[in-house]
Amino acid sequence: PLGWWGLAQAFGAPNTDGPFKNKFIDIETQWQNALVDWQRKCGVQEFENLQRILQEAKSSYDGLVTEERALIAEYQSDRRNRHQHAYLDNYEIRRAKIKGIGPAKEAALASYGIETAADIIKTKILQVPGFGPSNSKNLLDWRKKLEARFVYDTNPNEVDRLEHNAIRIKIDQKASQLRRTLLAGPQNLSNIVNKIRSVSTAIDPVLNRVHNYRQQIEMDLDYLGISRPAIPTIPTRSTQY
Repeated sequence: PLGWWGLAQAFGAPNTDGPFKNKFIDIETQWQNALVDWQRKCGVQEFENLQRILQEAKSSYDGLVTEERALIAEYQSDRRNRHQHAYLDNYEIRRAKIKGIGPAKEAALASYGIETAADIIKTKILQVPGFGPSNSKNLLDWRKKLEARFVYDTNPNEVDRLEHNAIRIKIDQKASQLRRTLLAGPQNLSNIVNKIRSVSTAIDPVLNRVHNYRQQIEMDLDYLGISRPAIPTIPTRSTQY
């Protein structure tokens, strides 16, 4: 490159900085890509991903009490609807003897998951083959009659106990899973660190070669007095272990 530059200077060629700057950008881009690949092979990204997972798991575990309270509050705000649903769910269509709903239609409804008064929703019924606005009216009227008979009780009852148990089981299962992740975390991190140390002690031929190119082009630019151009930055990791 220096010989080419000298000839260009001798013959007065304009804009001789361009090829050197382009070469610098090309080599610097190769260097950043090679560095990212090397870090990936070492396990740096794997370490950081596991670190992030463990931090999120710790945050979730610490927030389980708040999450449980939020679920209970959500249930309480929708308590009447859930109690009414539980009440309607006790009434099976096949035992109701609804006009126009014989065994064939009962089977068709059941195949779409419509078996009790709680399942009777107009949009769901109209999806069942053979049911339209007219012959679904008796079903909807039957549900309305049952709804009118429902008495909302504000005192704690069996439905509340079942709902609270379901919330507790959900939280316990989540806590158990998070504990397993957190307990295994130190050993998994240690394994990755050992991998990083092992790989990083070996010379990477690609990284070494590009590093030599990089040093040479930097010396060329300094010798020629050419300023180094800005290049797009590729995010790299520089965490020390």
